Amino acid sequence: MKQKNTVTVAIPAHNEAENIGNVLDILLTQKYSKVKLEEILIYTDGTTDNTIDIVKEKAKQHPVIKLVKGKTQHGKFYRLNQIYKANKSDVLIVLDADIGIKDKEYIEKFAMTIISDKKAMLAAGHELPILPKEFIGRVIAGTYTMWDYVRFSVPNYDNVHNIYARATAYRGSFAKDLYIPDKATEERLYLYLMAKQKNGFRYAKNAVIYYLPVSTVYDYIKLTERAFGRPQPAVNELVG
Repeated sequence: MKQKNTVTVAIPAHNEAENIGNVLDILLTQKYSKVKLEEILIYTDGTTDNTIDIVKEKAKQHPVIKLVKGKTQHGKFYRLNQIYKANKSDVLIVLDADIGIKDKEYIEKFAMTIISDKKAMLAAGHELPILPKEFIGRVIAGTYTMWDYVRFSVPNYDNVHNIYARATAYRGSFAKDLYIPDKATEERLYLYLMAKQKNGFRYAKNAVIYYLPVSTVYDYIKLTERAFGRPQPAVNELVG
């Protein structure tokens, strides 16, 4: 009997007490027929709320959940680099803690994007916004929807704007070679270019998560400050 490919799910988390329990509950009810889930790892980053307590309580009941506690806040890139280095599974799936997951075959669908394509190194999950109740929030969400029409028109979805990094899947051997530069301003460009060097970027449209878009003008402006368009010397130095 052919051995199943192994999968690890990792979640970097700062103060995520509001939703981390929901995400873990959904992950624990996932169904698998083609892959084997090895671990669900929560990497905390200087957490000051009760995120750790929630994870510990879940881990008592479900040994597949493991807590990797970071006492000092170093930021998401630091935790991602830890996750990449430590992974031993055939496929690594990294999720944000503030998302919703559509179905009970999500992890398997996402993992199979990598497993079924030998050249695939990195896959981005399909992200759908939850429509806010506020008028301004709906207007902002409308801009997201309009932008989706643009970015999804690219053949094979092969474009840097199709990776938002709330949900990413990696071939294990590829993840081992990743290290987000210390001075990078955001991870998406780095990840896309590293995969693109191997023609290994894929878009997993059947692996759907939900997210809450920003709902105020202030938050929208802050978000745009993180968008592409700024110089990234650390990434330029790495990939040219």
